[in-house]
Amino acid sequence: MAGLSPVGDGPAFVVFFSIFLYPVGGGMLYWNQLFTRVFPEEDVEMKHRTVNDYFKQQWPRLILFAAFTLGVSFFAPLKNFQLKWLIDSRSKLEALGYMGLVFAITFASWFFERLSRRSFTKIACGAVEQVRQRILEQVLHRTVAQYNAEGDAAYLSLLTTDLRTLYDDYYMSLFNIVFWGGIMLCALAMDYEGSERWYGELQAFAERCGRQDAAGKQARSRLAWLDISLPQRGVNGLTETIPAVFRLLMNKEVTLPSFSVTSALPSIMNGGKDFSPWSKKDDLLYKTLRLPVEAVLGRDGVGLADCAIAESKFEKGEDVAGRMLSLLPQLNEVRNRGTPDMEFAVSGLLARSQLANGQPADARRTIEVLRECFAERGLTRFLPNMDAMLCRIDMHTGDLDAADAWYREKAPREPTHLNVMRRYQYLTQAMVELADGRPDAALLTLAPLEPYIKNCARIIDGIHLNVLTAIVLRRKKDERWRERLTAALDAATEYRFIRTVSVYGTAVLPLLEALDWDGDKAWRKRLMAAVRTQAAFYTHFLEPSLAHGEELTPTELQILHLLCADKSNAEIAQIMDVKLPTVKTHVSHILDKLDVKRRAEAKTAAKKLHLVQDDL
Repeated sequence: MAGLSPVGDGPAFVVFFSIFLYPVGGGMLYWNQLFTRVFPEEDVEMKHRTVNDYFKQQWPRLILFAAFTLGVSFFAPLKNFQLKWLIDSRSKLEALGYMGLVFAITFASWFFERLSRRSFTKIACGAVEQVRQRILEQVLHRTVAQYNAEGDAAYLSLLTTDLRTLYDDYYMSLFNIVFWGGIMLCALAMDYEGSERWYGELQAFAERCGRQDAAGKQARSRLAWLDISLPQRGVNGLTETIPAVFRLLMNKEVTLPSFSVTSALPSIMNGGKDFSPWSKKDDLLYKTLRLPVEAVLGRDGVGLADCAIAESKFEKGEDVAGRMLSLLPQLNEVRNRGTPDMEFAVSGLLARSQLANGQPADARRTIEVLRECFAERGLTRFLPNMDAMLCRIDMHTGDLDAADAWYREKAPREPTHLNVMRRYQYLTQAMVELADGRPDAALLTLAPLEPYIKNCARIIDGIHLNVLTAIVLRRKKDERWRERLTAALDAATEYRFIRTVSVYGTAVLPLLEALDWDGDKAWRKRLMAAVRTQAAFYTHFLEPSLAHGEELTPTELQILHLLCADKSNAEIAQIMDVKLPTVKTHVSHILDKLDVKRRAEAKTAAKKLHLVQDDL
C-alpha cells in the first residue's frame, strides 16, 4: 500500500451511473425536495409552478451542466487506471506515451470538473434568488399575524441549509467517487503531507454532515477505508479501528470500497501494510480479529486470516507444512468468493515454503502455473511480481542466464523515480546486480527505498534492505556493513523473524560469522542453523560472477570497453597513451579474469556480466 490500493475493476456503466446520473438525477430530486420544504404541502400548485418555471428558465445552463458532468464521468474513471498503465508499460517509449495520455486525461478531467462546478454554482445561486423572491412576495401580501404563524423566516433558514447540503452533496459525490483515491495516490507517491491534508478535508466535510446524510455516510465510508489503508499510518491502531469499522458496518452506517490487501505482492504480512507488529501476538489476534477482519474486508478477507498466521509462523522459522495442508484446500473458495490477490498470496507462501525446504523445481512450478492462469484471466497487474519471484528462484538454483534475461527485459531500472508498488522488483534487481558483481549498481537501486521504508514503518522490507546493503558493503570492503547487519538483526530478533534473514543463506553466512553481535543468543543459534541449511541447499546464491580478487581494475575496464568497440591493440595503446606491450598484458589479464580465450568471447562475457553496454 504502498499501502492498500483502490481496485478499479467495476463495470463501466456503474462508474457512469455513479459520476453522471447520480449528481444530475439526484440533483433534480434534491431540488424537488427543497421546493417541497419551502412551500407548504397544501400549496401544490405554487410548488409545481415554481419548479417548472425555474427549470424552463434555466434549461440552457442545465444542459451545459449535464454536458460538463458527462465529460467528468468519461474522463474521471480513466484516472483509476493511470498508475496501472505506467506500471505495465514495457518500454521507455511506451511509458512516455502513457505519461502524455495521463496528462491529457488529468487535464480534461480537471477542465470539465471546473466547468461543471461553475455552471452548478450559477444554477444554485439563481435558484436561491428566485425562491427567496417567491417567499418574499408571499410575505409582502401577509399580515404580521400570518407571518408569525407560518414562520417564513424558518423557511428561509431551512432553504439556506438545504442549499448548502445540496451543494456539498453534489461535490462530495464527485469527490468521493473520483478523488478519494487521490489521497491514496498521494501516499503511494510518498507525498504524505498532501495525503494527510486531503484526508483532513474529507474528515471536515464528514463532520459537517448529519448521521443520516447520504453524503456524510459516503464520506465516513471513505474515511474508514483510508484509516485501514493509508501506508503511512502503520498497523498499531488497526486493532481498535477494525472492530470499530465492523460495528459501523453491522449498523449499516458505512459501506466500504474494495481493498487490495497485498498490493499485488506475494505476501500479506508485507503487502499493502507491514503487519510485523501483529506477529508478536498472532495467535491471539487470529482468535479475536478473524471475524471482524473478514467482515470488514468482504471478498478481500476470504482466506486472509489463515494465510496471514501461516506466513507469520513461516517468517519465524516454524514448520508450516500442516498449516499449508489446511490452507491449500481453501484455494477453490478463494477463487470463487475471494480475490486474485489472496490467491497469489497463498501460492506465493507455498512457493517460498517449497524453496526454503530445498524444492526449487516445485516452487517454480507453483508460480508458473499460477502465472499462466492469471495471464489467461487478464490479471496482468500480478505478472511483474510473479516474474520477479521466478527470477529469485533462478538465482537460488544458479541459473544466472535466466536472471540476466529478467534483468534486461523486465527489471524496473529507474533509480531516479521510486514506484513503491514495485519494491519487490527493486529488491530482486539489487540481487541480480549483486550476483553480477556490480555492488555500486545494487546500492543505487536500494538507496531510494530508504525513506519509504522509514516513513511507512516497513519492518520486513527494512530487514531485506539492511541485509542486502550489508552484503554489498562487505564486498566493497566497507566496514559500515557491520552497522547495517546489526540493524537487520535487531529488527529481526524483536519480531522473532528467522527466514527474513536466513533466505540469503551462503551470501550472509560469512557476515554473520564475522559479526560480534550481543543480541539474543538462543535466537541467533536458531538463525545460524537456518542460514546454514539454506547455504547447503543453494551454495552459489548471490555469488558474484567474478570471484573476489578477479574484479577488473579501472584501467582494465577502460581497455575492455575499447576491446568491445573492436579497437585493435595498437589503437587502444594510442587512445590510452600507453605502450603496446602494456596493452597486450592488460588484454591477457582481462581474458583470464573473464575465463575466455578470444576477444570475441570476451565481448560476449562482458555483456553478460553487464560490464559494458549491450549495444557495443
